[in-house]
Amino acid sequence: MKSISAAQVYELIKKDIPKLRDGSISFSMGGMVVPVDNLDIMGGMLQCWIREFLRSRHGVKLFPNPHTQEFPDFFLEEGGVGMLELKCFDSTKTPNFDLANFDKYLRSLLRPGNRDLSADFLVLGYAADDARISIREIYLKKIWQMTGPSETNILNLQVKQGKPVNIRPKDFRSNLSIFESEGDFLHALDAANARFNNTSKGVWLAQYRKSRGR
Repeated sequence: MKSISAAQVYELIKKDIPKLRDGSISFSMGGMVVPVDNLDIMGGMLQCWIREFLRSRHGVKLFPNPHTQEFPDFFLEEGGVGMLELKCFDSTKTPNFDLANFDKYLRSLLRPGNRDLSADFLVLGYAADDARISIREIYLKKIWQMTGPSETNILNLQVKQGKPVNIRPKDFRSNLSIFESEGDFLHALDAANARFNNTSKGVWLAQYRKSRGR
């Protein structure tokens, strides 16, 4: 099996998009095969599919994160090298998946050597009709290329009872409402941290820069 970059994974699947228009979801037990039309399982199902698709079709191996509830979903090389997170959404609607838990993400970026900000997100837009699935769109993005400013919460956040829970995407397909740079994203994280966690603006950003030796 050969190693591969996130950009190469993207290109391989993009090339095969015309062939990915006739998928289905089913469950087999006790001699019965039942169509499944519950799209809540799409994320987990596509994780299983993409590994096997790349292995059998292209001889490429992805390495699942052994900590299945932790970020990212895959590594591109053994030993935790090359971070690849898989996301999916109904392409007829605005992307609405979680990008990261807000507080956990802030803490992770302060750890020296942390590479979460450089992780690649492979995003698949699907169309569904009952138990029939087709992949219609594919994107390769960094986290800051999928979210953007918010007049209410500084950046696009899911907020519950006045507390930020998850960083959410905007409709990054237009590129009109997302952050223009990684730096803009970091400044927004800092400002949101100051607002919601009752600290002074610039404190988190100074800690981040120190953790990077800047």
